[in-house]
Amino acid sequence: IQQRSVGRHGGEYWYFFCRGSQDGTCDAPFANVNNIEAAVEEHYKEVELSPEFIQIVRDNLERAMRDEANAEHLRRAQLEDRLVALQAKEDNLLDLAADASLPSERIRQRLRDLGRERDGVREQLDTATTDLNTGKAHIETFLELLTDIRALYIASSDEVRRSLNQAIFNNLYVANDDVIGDDIKQPLRELLAAQRGWKAYSADLGHTAANASAQAERARHTGPQQEETARMGGLLGSDLSVRLTEAILAGIEEDGDS
Repeated sequence: IQQRSVGRHGGEYWYFFCRGSQDGTCDAPFANVNNIEAAVEEHYKEVELSPEFIQIVRDNLERAMRDEANAEHLRRAQLEDRLVALQAKEDNLLDLAADASLPSERIRQRLRDLGRERDGVREQLDTATTDLNTGKAHIETFLELLTDIRALYIASSDEVRRSLNQAIFNNLYVANDDVIGDDIKQPLRELLAAQRGWKAYSADLGHTAANASAQAERARHTGPQQEETARMGGLLGSDLSVRLTEAILAGIEEDGDS
């Protein structure tokens, strides 16, 4: 909660305080708005992408798109095969019903079960991503935004700062005038994770360590004790950091072999 205070000489001061202090469940001190703003400025170092990594992402984005498209095609094919198998089972049950080979109630129950499973498969097919261009354009927009993002934030008006914070963070967590954590929006969270993986690989730590570093960075920016959200489709998916890291590492290896 934000509160305005006026000093004895008429000066105006703004503070944040925890809602829990009103009912005695939190004893955190009031936080000066200017101190919090300075802490947010400093925290923007945590969301910067290096110019070298931005160029590497652009160079390897097409590779990541191909990998994701192939994976999505395989998922769709598996779901469609499952629908065919369910239809065959349903046809067999109807034949048994016509021959009175099984009790009718048992057949009806199995048909209901098949119907529920078929509905679930169709729902997965409906939500499967087939067009990855939207995800690519979204990533490109973030790459443009994150070119020297901290300098942009510091130089911006309060209104632009608010817009930047809303574009980048779901939440910022503050305690005692410091930013202690964040929950970063997609796809920036995945780009930061991929950057950490790239740095690990560039330090000759190998594929396994690179992917582990990427996953650790991704977890660091999902907020405290936050449950994993449902997988988003396409290039905005929760496994983008793995696919993008793998694409970048593959590109580095190809360049080294050529």
